[in-house]
Amino acid sequence: MKKSQVLAALALAFALGLGVVAPVANTYAEDGEDTSTETTPGADDSEGTGTPGAGTEGGDTNEDAEEIKATRGEVEKAVATVESNATYKKYATLLDAIAAIEANQTENGNFDKADVANAISAVKSAMTTSAPAYIKPATLVNPSDQDVINAATGTNGYDLYKAIYKAIADKNVEQLKSALAAYNTAAGDNKDATKGAVAVDYSELNNANATVASFSVSALTNNAYFQGLYNTATAAQTKLDAYNTAISTLTNALKPLLKDQKNLEGKDTIAGLEALADDAYIDSYSAWDAVYTKVNSVEPTDKDASEANYDKVLAIATAFKTATGNMTQTAAQIAADLMKGTGTTTPTDPSTPDDTTTTTIESADGSVSVKGELQAGLVVEAKE
Repeated sequence: MKKSQVLAALALAFALGLGVVAPVANTYAEDGEDTSTETTPGADDSEGTGTPGAGTEGGDTNEDAEEIKATRGEVEKAVATVESNATYKKYATLLDAIAAIEANQTENGNFDKADVANAISAVKSAMTTSAPAYIKPATLVNPSDQDVINAATGTNGYDLYKAIYKAIADKNVEQLKSALAAYNTAAGDNKDATKGAVAVDYSELNNANATVASFSVSALTNNAYFQGLYNTATAAQTKLDAYNTAISTLTNALKPLLKDQKNLEGKDTIAGLEALADDAYIDSYSAWDAVYTKVNSVEPTDKDASEANYDKVLAIATAFKTATGNMTQTAAQIAADLMKGTGTTTPTDPSTPDDTTTTTIESADGSVSVKGELQAGLVVEAKE
């Protein structure tokens, strides 16, 4: 058979999506030669034996064969093996960051750029609304968000009241007594920090069963002003810190994965950065997200060896196969490797094949060529 005919057969095999090809090393069939190649042991024509990786994806084509089981230790080893994969780590870093941010927002409220701006506006209002006569709010020109919070917490007398409110928030009676003692001392001095303040009685806190609720902050002079200032400044600082941390964490996690770093330009919102976690901006994002989901949903596992445990490993292996582009193994074979603590290396990119493959085969006259990774397993027959 002519060279061009063999190459055309190969091209047809690829177009039809057939398996893989035995290494051909740039050889061609001469006219009349039988060019069929031997099948590779363990290819898809094998009978089910119950051995992971034999035959089909599930590793077993015989209905009567024993189902494959996995121990809890094997599941844990498979998870650890995937988590050690260098590529997985990059995606996991980003996905961990997104999960942590969403959990924080669910528990403590949103803290994106607009939320911080609203919190800062509340602080500005609290500094001037019903301020005691002796309070001289700072004059700020184009301040940063942190400058506004610092101005609020730098108000005369703020630290005295803050110590009281914080002790109550922490439910610490001894700290509250100390804070109230400091407040009474300042009130007695009648200095700028506590102009007109009156000492308070907190003797009930000395009782054996006293709690912070035994004292009412309404007894504090100018409590309404300082409590409002404390609450808004504390809330604003919490949101600002969470926002800054999220922006930094997401930016650093996205950099190693983005196809184009220019996509980070002008992104100053958490939502804007999270939107970049998408296949449009990151290669194979959805595929690795699927691996991450399987890895993080593997618990609980059965204590004893079970088919359910193996199913968890197989699910991870199936997602891992897709994400890594592993065309040489079935999911069952990958699962077997993962349970042994092997198979962590992402397969070589087809653009840089190893010495068992041929990337381009071309006919002598250049009219027919096959390009791609030719791997062991596919049988191509060409006869005259």
